[in-house]
Amino acid sequence: MLHCKDVAEKASAYIDNELPIRTRLSMKMHLFICYKCQRYIKQLKITILSLAGLQNYQTDLPSESVSKELLDAFRKKYNT
Repeated sequence: MLHCKDVAEKASAYIDNELPIRTRLSMKMHLFICYKCQRYIKQLKITILSLAGLQNYQTDLPSESVSKELLDAFRKKYNT
C-alpha cells in the first residue's frame, strides 16, 4: 500500500486518470483509510477547477514601475 508521500507525488496523475490500474487501486485503498489524503485530493481538485475557471479571466497587470513600488513598500514594512 502507498504512503501519504506517495499519494502527494501521484495526486495529479490520479486526478487525470493517468495511473496504471495497480497504482490507481493502491491510491484508492490509501484514500479509503486516510482522511488527510482524502482532503488533499479534494483540495487539489477544487484548485484545478478554480484555475480552469480563470482561464478566460482578463486583468490588467500593474506596470513594472508599480510592481517595483509595491515590492519596495513591502520590503520596507517587513524589513526583508
